[in-house]
Parts: sequence; C-alpha cells; structure tokens
Amino acid sequence: MCSSFISIKCPEYAQVLAQERYAEFWYGCSLIEVGDKVIIRLMQESDLSEAALVHQSAFVRQRRSFEWLQCNLKAFPRYMIYVAKLDEQPDSKVVGYIIWAQKSGFRPESVLELEQLAVLPECQGQGVAKALILESLPLVKQQLAEQDSVLKHVLVTTRADNFAQQLYKKTLGAEVESTISNLYSADEVLMIARNVGDTIQ
Repeated sequence: MCSSFISIKCPEYAQVLAQERYAEFWYGCSLIEVGDKVIIRLMQESDLSEAALVHQSAFVRQRRSFEWLQCNLKAFPRYMIYVAKLDEQPDSKVVGYIIWAQKSGFRPESVLELEQLAVLPECQGQGVAKALILESLPLVKQQLAEQDSVLKHVLVTTRADNFAQQLYKKTLGAEVESTISNLYSADEVLMIARNVGDTIQ
C-alpha cells in the first residue's frame, strides 16, 4: 500500500508541526496520513470573524461574509458547519470550513449537499480540504443518528472548470450527473455521491 505524508506548510503556522502524531484515513487507493494538529470541529459563534476572512479570500465575488456564515450557523442542524484549525490552542486560527446542508426536510434517509468548502489561499494544497470532508462526515453521521436518520447521498455543485471535481470524486466517490449552463459566474456541474453513508465510518 502506498502512503504519503501531507504536512501543513502555512508559514505563520509552522510552529504547530512540532511533536506531530498522525491520523489515518482512506483516500482513493492511497493511505493518506494527515498531522492530527489539523483539528476539525463544529463551528462556534467565536469562530465567525476568522471564518468570514476565509470566505472573503476564497469567494472574492461574494459579499457580507460574516452575515452569510452567521445565518447558516444559526440554522443548525439544517446546516452543519465545521472548521479546520491547526491546533487546539485558544489563539489558533481558522484556516478553513465546510458547510453541509440537509436537503428537503429531516428525512429517515438524509440527502446532504456539500454547500461550501473554503480554505485560506496560503493553506491550500496541503490536505486541509480533504481533512474537512473526510473528518467532518463521521461527525455529520453522528448528528444525523441523533435525529434517527442515516446518510444516503451527497450532492455538490462546482464550476465545470474547477479542479475540485477531482477532490469530490476521490474523497466522496461523486460523479458528474449534469451540467448547468451559466448558473452563477460560469457553467456548473452537479455531482452526486450515491450511498456514501455506507462507506463512511
């Protein structure tokens, strides 16, 4: 089995790499080891300002970042938001977040939308987005279980020219179902990962 280590190399966070341990998860056919200094947890009210900076840097065409995230946070558990931080220290910065949305009601078999995924530009390409997807999904499944629900499918839309398609395919098994012309700023693809709940522990 091939394996590789993905380290977090954001310059201002280099100090958190000391005394690393590792958490392992499956990523396609490879075993990826991500330093467990990347902490994935539910967003809190105190995270909003830093998460808004992530939103502003990732989605430059969008506005009112704080308000956007705040209204989604208040809609829990309809919307479930998880943040990525590089350690558990009080001054640790939010470097990314993911928004999961339950679609069309609280159902016995839940269909989720990966509504939004964002990582600070200087921390991209270091495994944070993969960790946000794969480490938040088991937490989502726990939340659904508290509602007597199980995870069925995941859907996500992204620009037709966005390399994130490969991320969603490899982490979720999502496949392109259709292309929607000129939806936001360009053509978007609708991707669906079917029966993904069976593959997430």
